[in-house]
Amino acid sequence: FGSKDQLIATLHYTLLNAYQAGAGPILAADPPAEQGIRDTVDYHVRWLAGHPRPATFLLQQPFAGYRSDRVPPELLETNERLLATVHTWLHRQMDAGHLRRLPFDVVVALLIGPLHHWVRAELDMEPERAAKKVDAAAAALADGARQALRPPA
Repeated sequence: FGSKDQLIATLHYTLLNAYQAGAGPILAADPPAEQGIRDTVDYHVRWLAGHPRPATFLLQQPFAGYRSDRVPPELLETNERLLATVHTWLHRQMDAGHLRRLPFDVVVALLIGPLHHWVRAELDMEPERAAKKVDAAAAALADGARQALRPPA
């Protein structure tokens, strides 16, 4: 590594890609809007809660990967493929009227922002205690995301 910045950026994208690996197949299968939201939130909650050290790094360094232009290209490409899958699924759901038409960054904030907040709070707790809360949290966070993304009546 040529610098600490390059090391952090590479670690960031390596962990981010591991974190996101299960999310792409969920939306690539083109589930209905509600199922896609529930499965996506559930996956993210469980992965983050189940990987406390990587989660702590990712949630404390959310933009570390953008700090270096020397991140290995394959790490960036993996992330870009996932973003393309998410964009495609969201646009299909929005075009069909199943999801509110919002900018991508707003949808992401509504979909996973609250669960990141919950996970940050739980990572400070004993893993066994936090794990007992995962099912209820995943369901409640998915309900909240679905409500926020539901198109206006």
